[in-house]
Amino acid sequence: GVRKGPEHAEVQPRMSVGALPLEVVREIDDLGSAVMWALDLHDLPRYLDAFWPEAVFVERDGTGVDRVLTGRDEIEADTAVRFAAPTGHQHRLANPRYRGIDAATVEVWHYYATSVVDPVTGSITIGSTGWLHDVLERRDGELRILRRAVGPWTGTMDRPAPGSPSLD
Repeated sequence: GVRKGPEHAEVQPRMSVGALPLEVVREIDDLGSAVMWALDLHDLPRYLDAFWPEAVFVERDGTGVDRVLTGRDEIEADTAVRFAAPTGHQHRLANPRYRGIDAATVEVWHYYATSVVDPVTGSITIGSTGWLHDVLERRDGELRILRRAVGPWTGTMDRPAPGSPSLD
């Protein structure tokens, strides 16, 4: 027979990715998408809004040397120079890996790729590929980037794994 009553209701598991609830993963993905759109459209205010004022941005070159920008003012100055150049790049994120650090902090790894449209011919080429590692922090209900590290894909990284000693 059919069983009725709350004691027989089917229990629906809460959707999650790893230990993170699905709604948090969606919020992380929305933030990542907003940053990519801001990069593509050279929307400096929207781009900067994704970072906490004391955020750190680390750009690793192909030889393993890091260039470090500390604070949103340094990030703004550097990004404004890049945004002064013509647009034409599209940024894409792929293969995210998420890890909760504590109740307010989460890290996410992505591969990235950029494509470039030639303004004369319209042809599209791959601009660059690499990895991106964000540490995100929630304050007063708002999620922003506390630390971002990016680098080219050189084939020397075992895998973009949370807690990588080279980036801690």
